Amino acid sequence: MIVPFGIVKTFGENMSNLPERMLSLRKSRGLKQENAADLCGLSYMSYRRYETGEREIPVWALIKLAELYHTSTDYILGRTDRRGPAE
Repeated sequence: MIVPFGIVKTFGENMSNLPERMLSLRKSRGLKQENAADLCGLSYMSYRRYETGEREIPVWALIKLAELYHTSTDYILGRTDRRGPAE
């Protein structure tokens, strides 16, 4: 669900997969949090907080993650198990 200010609210059972998906995608690319953050234009602390579920991810950052990991935002959010990019 998207709410004002472009923040992705992770309501629902599937949406709670975001931290796990971020971790899995990052490790599959062999990246450290610092490297992934830099490639997405995020600070290390922001990236870490999104990956640990401490903070909700803004839409623009979610899109950057999908581009970095060549997948869809739906996959990162846990709305689908199809890992490939959106068509």
